[in-house]
Amino acid sequence: MLRNQLQRLLRRAAEHRLTALGVFVVAAGLQLWLMNVPIAHPIATPVVTSARETMSLAGLQPEDTLLHHQGSGGIDMRFERASLAPLTAMLFRQLGVVVPEGDGPISWITTAGTAGDSVLTIARGEATDVPLTLRVHSTPAATRDVVQLELDADAPLKITVGASFIADAPGARKILHLGDQTLELDGGLPLVLNVPPNALLRAVLPVAQAGETLRLPLAGVAATTGSATGQPVRSIAVRSAEGELSAIVCGASPDRLLWRGVGMLADGDCPGDVPLLVDALELGNGRIEAQLSGSGWVWHDNDTASETLYERVTANPAIAALLMLIDAMLAAWLLLAALSLRRRSRYRVFMSYRRDDSAGHSGRIYDRLIESLGADAVFIDVEKIPPGSYFEKVLVARMHAAESVLVIIAPGWLNATNAAGERRLDLPDDFVRREIEMGLALHKRMIPVLVGGAGMPARNDLPESLRRLPELNAVTINHASFDRDTDALAEILVSRPGASTQTDPAPP
Repeated sequence: MLRNQLQRLLRRAAEHRLTALGVFVVAAGLQLWLMNVPIAHPIATPVVTSARETMSLAGLQPEDTLLHHQGSGGIDMRFERASLAPLTAMLFRQLGVVVPEGDGPISWITTAGTAGDSVLTIARGEATDVPLTLRVHSTPAATRDVVQLELDADAPLKITVGASFIADAPGARKILHLGDQTLELDGGLPLVLNVPPNALLRAVLPVAQAGETLRLPLAGVAATTGSATGQPVRSIAVRSAEGELSAIVCGASPDRLLWRGVGMLADGDCPGDVPLLVDALELGNGRIEAQLSGSGWVWHDNDTASETLYERVTANPAIAALLMLIDAMLAAWLLLAALSLRRRSRYRVFMSYRRDDSAGHSGRIYDRLIESLGADAVFIDVEKIPPGSYFEKVLVARMHAAESVLVIIAPGWLNATNAAGERRLDLPDDFVRREIEMGLALHKRMIPVLVGGAGMPARNDLPESLRRLPELNAVTINHASFDRDTDALAEILVSRPGASTQTDPAPP
């Protein structure tokens, strides 16, 4: 039964091309969607940028201090746009320095790498509950004892920089370029500046030993998850110099599904519900490495690096085998629809019946056959001859086009008479007689179909032109087994007609 249902489904595909194509497209789209639904997993590797890439830390929590560095050696800093903080500006005015109004370029030159200690603190410039995004870029340095850093944010920043005062030591005097002014300051003087949103800060920071990296901790009140600590961020993204996204890590609860697919990550969006924890940034020569902990989704190089729902599902061998079977069935269905194995413009089966005694049986058989073979594969005069058509011409054309002819024989078929009491089969113009004669003459595969308990008529009971009919193997369709019998008939009809059925010469 299952085999018959499957074969019927496949055969009907050619009669429902759009349905077959639609089902295949939906199934393929569903699997493609499953392939792009990433599952959040523990982050095992750091995020690394090259010299031509920028790292963006999005969703930094509203803490005061973001980055803090303190170490030996001087720090050089250049601000694209900045202004002195109010207290620092007041101190400079007391020293007789004219402080420019508004934002402008500022430089703090301490000759990075000289003796003495330096401190750098990067904090929020204003109190707010809105998370900010910090963009960091490391450029190649001319020497191996320093690292060069470029930084900006989408919110105001407050920068505090200072160097220890060492009397009579080389580099003890520091140079501040404030607008058009150049000032020499004692190293111990702290400098606090306000940096507006998206204004670039360039810094040169010394490293302990030439060629080593500089660890720049992320400060502030760190979030804690288990034993891991760090500054919480929603996501970390890596973009090229042209601004194109090349990688993103988005924090999310373990095993959470991103139902909108990996395309959302490719657009730089992060809908995660749990932040990542960033402990520090390791700065090298044109390289940044972010040490992460937590879980989330990972996307890089135009593909997801996270396990997808499809991979999770197909990891089960039974489910994987079932999906392969479904795919094969859908592909076969689509192939049949595309190739149209049944010729749509040609009727394969011609049904010959007498309306007086077998119309009900013939109608049921016709309905059942078109379920299996398709509506365009079976011809019956009541359904297939439109009003206004030449009845006889249509019958002749359909008979020539048919591969098989079903002769429906009911108990009254043999002795049916007209109004004058003449047996119809004896009349040369009887349509049933003419249909059978035409089928025999055209060497069609003819199948007598016995319904209603009818038996095969005897040879001598038929007109001379029809006496080959009893020689043909008949099919019996019983009421109790109607579905099974008609399914068997459909199987016969879809097979190639036997060459020997009508090719033998008529007996003398």
